Amino acid sequence: MPRRREYYLNDGQDAIEVVVNYDHFTTDGAVYLFPAIYDNYNHTPTPLLQWESSGDGIIELDSSSFPHAYGYHVQISNGRYYITFEDMDTLQWFAEYVYNDQDNPSTTFTRLTGSAEHYQANQPITDQFVAYTNPVIDEWAREIGGTWRKPREVWSYYEQTPDVSFVSIDRAWGGSNNQDLITRSYLDYRWA
Repeated sequence: MPRRREYYLNDGQDAIEVVVNYDHFTTDGAVYLFPAIYDNYNHTPTPLLQWESSGDGIIELDSSSFPHAYGYHVQISNGRYYITFEDMDTLQWFAEYVYNDQDNPSTTFTRLTGSAEHYQANQPITDQFVAYTNPVIDEWAREIGGTWRKPREVWSYYEQTPDVSFVSIDRAWGGSNNQDLITRSYLDYRWA
């Protein structure tokens, strides 16, 4: 059950995702953190092993420490997309992920969204699951010239997809002076 923050570049040519995946197929309910890149309008992410640097790979999080805060930074520069994660409790940085897009790199962020998904091949739904990602907060955005701006100065609200079975996502402006972008997502099998 992935929960994602999706950044679309050059009007969707490329996408960078920060993914928290709740694995309901394991007995311990493992939770993973990793980035994903969708290059050239591709609907399948580029495998981490094909990146210039695959960072720490798919990071298994210690679910016994939840709730737990993780930070992330996403940057594009000179055809490379950089993603880093930080453990906000210990202030430990994980190894940097670098994707090198040499054929037609994107130059600007054009849209961001939050999403939550549940996959089950069988019908009727037999899985039992509850997953919450609350909150995901964007506090700063840095422009090409180096100026740091609050998300509300950079992003504008367009529309929200209606809730669907199992999933609820909401967004709000919050933080200092209501300038931070805050999203929450919930997945619950009882909402079928």
